[in-house]
Amino acid sequence: MRKSRRAFYGRTSTEGQTAAYQEIMAEAEGFEFDQAFIDAGVSGVKVPFQERPRARRLFDYLGEGDELIIRAIDRLGRDAADVGDTMRAFLAKGITIKTVIGKLVFKAGSDISTMERMQNELFIVLLSHFAQIEVEARSAAQAAGIKWTKENQPQKYRGKAPSFDAEKLAEVRRMIAEELPMAHIAKATGLQRGTVYRIKDEPEWADGLVRKWRG
Repeated sequence: MRKSRRAFYGRTSTEGQTAAYQEIMAEAEGFEFDQAFIDAGVSGVKVPFQERPRARRLFDYLGEGDELIIRAIDRLGRDAADVGDTMRAFLAKGITIKTVIGKLVFKAGSDISTMERMQNELFIVLLSHFAQIEVEARSAAQAAGIKWTKENQPQKYRGKAPSFDAEKLAEVRRMIAEELPMAHIAKATGLQRGTVYRIKDEPEWADGLVRKWRG
């Protein structure tokens, strides 16, 4: 008979972030697990659970009688529907789900009662709904913050700095007016040839960049 397994699943939105604190938090709360599966650099609001590389391996790793430990149920999907589908898939496979936050337990297996199954479904619907509300609230707050910054600190949203300033732009235009070869202008100014062509063909674009980065 196969020994039961306990696995921890975590996710970070960018490669530079670490999920170590999520594992440490779980262990500090008394949770033990044999292996951790971490999806690093995966968007929690764009990528469904089943399309995450480590999530797929986790689903294959766990089986009947095993336990899945997560920080909170929002780790299991990008929205309410995805969270619900993921939880139902694990439970149908006989995998018990436990959360670090709130210490919720969703029992699974052939020996659980009909009442426990009904409780699982009720909690899935309610908690996935609340998880969706939280995601939408975060998105709304982020959008409001970006809007405020654009209106009050526009310099933070100017994009990538151009490779030329007003002085170099004037130099490029002087050379263009003298009908010098584009390759010569690019080499003399240190600009990409494509940039020189764009300065020539899109004067409003070039002037706009200089104005944006002058202030």
